[in-house]
Amino acid sequence: MKKTVLGSILALAVSVALLAGATFAWFTDSIVNSGNTITAGELKIEATAYDYDENGAGGYEIKGVNGDNALNFETAGQDLRTNGAAIIQETNWEPGASNAKLLKVENAGTLAAKVKLDFTTSGDLTGALWFDFIQVEEGKITGTFTKRPMNTLAALAEDIELTIEEGVNVQFILVYGMYEDAGNDYQGKSFAVDVAIKATQAAVEEDGFGNTDYDTGATYPASNEQEVIEAINQAQDGDTVALTGEIMLENPITINKDVTIDGLGNGIVTNKAITVTANVTFNDVKLIAPTNNNKSATHVYAYDGCETLTFEGVTFSDPQWEAMQITSKDFVKLVVNNCTFTAANVDGAESSYGNTADQAIRFIHIQPRESDNVVADITITNNTFENCNKVKDSVVGIYYIAAGSTLTVGNNEFEDCNPPQEDGTAGMFCFGWPAMVGVDDLDVWEGAEQTFIY
Repeated sequence: MKKTVLGSILALAVSVALLAGATFAWFTDSIVNSGNTITAGELKIEATAYDYDENGAGGYEIKGVNGDNALNFETAGQDLRTNGAAIIQETNWEPGASNAKLLKVENAGTLAAKVKLDFTTSGDLTGALWFDFIQVEEGKITGTFTKRPMNTLAALAEDIELTIEEGVNVQFILVYGMYEDAGNDYQGKSFAVDVAIKATQAAVEEDGFGNTDYDTGATYPASNEQEVIEAINQAQDGDTVALTGEIMLENPITINKDVTIDGLGNGIVTNKAITVTANVTFNDVKLIAPTNNNKSATHVYAYDGCETLTFEGVTFSDPQWEAMQITSKDFVKLVVNNCTFTAANVDGAESSYGNTADQAIRFIHIQPRESDNVVADITITNNTFENCNKVKDSVVGIYYIAAGSTLTVGNNEFEDCNPPQEDGTAGMFCFGWPAMVGVDDLDVWEGAEQTFIY
């Protein structure tokens, strides 16, 4: 037994000694991938203005400008981001005087940019002045020179939009002057102009899936009147202006872009009216008590240029005249869904309609000119109309739409609507002129959704 145990211990010791001197070769493999990053792009533009300098650089020849002599500009320009001094400072001008500035806008960021110029002009000398934009490409003049009335400056700039990719710049020469035949009435008059250079993202870059439209439909937050105006000016068709608080308007505003005004459930617009001349959607916003000098303000006016108008989840409170007034000759479609209309505290004025100062005239009013021959598709569903007894003329008045127009209504609620007549009508609804029979029935508006064709 002792011999057996001793032999086992000896064998184990020999095995350990052998293992200590052995080398193992196992198959192995590894892949290391480090330094992965995601960097946000930057939207940034720089702008520089250069004064005319006879001894400068350029040599731009523009027929009809400077006696057909070449235009040269200073080599060190004015950085408009860091130096806010006016670039146009002319004194003691007289008929026939002219000047020119070279403007350069450069994309100093990493994202493609859409650039627009915005001009605001004023002054009694405007009618005596002219201007033109001449673009410079690869050091050469493009296009021909045309004297344009200075009062068209803002409108022309509104129609110009330039896409500038990373590291690229655009240059143009602003030529301006006074007409030779400017009369004595312009003596001592002045002209002023504010210039804003605005940039938004351009849908140029691709994402990882090759999409180029992922950065369209931008949202511009706005918390006050000035931010709303700036957002509308910068927005492109399809963008959204998001209201992040109560917007107290000191002046009426106009929306001329196909945008969405989103109140995010808490946004409020008060005090002044909104005019739309484009296709606009209002979503989850409260419109409260618009005013004007005559105490006859409407929340939303839709003028020519507006084809489609949509209200989803909107509250209209206390219009002095109407909640919405649509007179656009281009009108095609209206959707009013899940909205609330109230008139509990109207601060208006008595008018020829026979209303009292605490009464509105209508909630919804559609009346293009009879000659416009508008064929419209109108949907008014799932809404609540309160204080109908505070509406003098009609809750919904639709006039002068053409044959073939459609009206879809249903699931609406009405408070204090005029007592129905024996025939079931309430005297507060009109569709077409002359009015379609049957649409004036209150049960039609409160009942299941259905469509009428005028």
